Amino acid sequence: MIKFYPEEIINELEKGLGKDGDLTIGIYCCKCGAQFEIGREGAAMAVLSKTTFLEYLRWVQSSKCSKCNGKAENG
Repeated sequence: MIKFYPEEIINELEKGLGKDGDLTIGIYCCKCGAQFEIGREGAAMAVLSKTTFLEYLRWVQSSKCSKCNGKAENG
């Protein structure tokens, strides 16, 4: 069994990242419009926890915004 450490996963992600691409994966608050990027550390944690994309998506959708703490009014 291969063991990965967070630093090794982050290094591998940095090696594999396209440096000339214009896109990133983002998360947006539906209440206040705050924007968050899924960074290397988040990707490493997903790999370490052996989560699926669907499980990660469910976690994101059940989380509260750190900017507005879920208190902003819609609209």
